[in-house]
Order: sequence, then structure tokens, then C-alpha cells
Amino acid sequence: MIRCPACGFENLPNSLFCEECGEPLFHEEKLTVKLVSLTDGWKIEMPLEGEIIIGRADPAAGFRPHLDLSDKGGLEKGVSRRHLRLFRQGGKVYAEDLGSSNGSFINNRRLLPFSPEPLASGDEVRLGGEILKIYLEG
Repeated sequence: MIRCPACGFENLPNSLFCEECGEPLFHEEKLTVKLVSLTDGWKIEMPLEGEIIIGRADPAAGFRPHLDLSDKGGLEKGVSRRHLRLFRQGGKVYAEDLGSSNGSFINNRRLLPFSPEPLASGDEVRLGGEILKIYLEG
């Protein structure tokens, strides 16, 4: 039996969420994504909590991605407003092209739109003309 840390309910083995209160029974360790632009040399670190959307802001639609490449030449480099999504699932990190105009590539291999692919620390990700080295730390 697995005891829920939130409410104390005893859940069946292999349960992922508490049957009583719905809380996750296992919390994944914190993970930080470090992105290094091989194109321009800038660096940014951000926690991977849920998902990270990379793209450009769209003020008219009220959309702002988690990582906005507008001020880093995103438009000129062909980065779409909603270009790439990073997320965790089952202990792995995935990258998913969100139907971008110029495509997303992992290590020079094109991603199919809306078909998540596993991502490893040190992989090179290309969004249009922006090339990023991605490090997963945690």
C-alpha cells in the first residue's frame, strides 16, 4: 500500500495519484533546463515545472511563451510564436514541435509536428535559425 502524503489515504500499489484526494503520490525531483544559444551566446536557466513553451510573444492575442525569443532576434531567425514545447513524462524530458513554420530539429533530425521526441542533456535543438544547446540539470 502507498500512503498519500497529503491526506494519509492508503492507495493500491502502483497507484500514481491518490484515489481519495487526487494528489500525486510521487513527486519528481526538480529539474532545471539550461539553454545556451550557439547562435548568439546568450544563456538562460529555468525550472521545468509542467512545461516550457519556447517562441515569440503575440501581444494581439495576449500570448507570451515561457521563453520569449522576440528580443533575441526570434522573428528574423524564423522562430514561430508557439514553436517548441518541453515537458516531462515518465521520468523523461520530451521536445514537441508545435506546428512551427520553419520546423524544429534535435541533433539535425527534424521533429514531426505534435509528435514528442525524447530529449537528452547536451542535445542540440534548432528552431528556425536559432541553435540551442540544452542541458538538463537536477
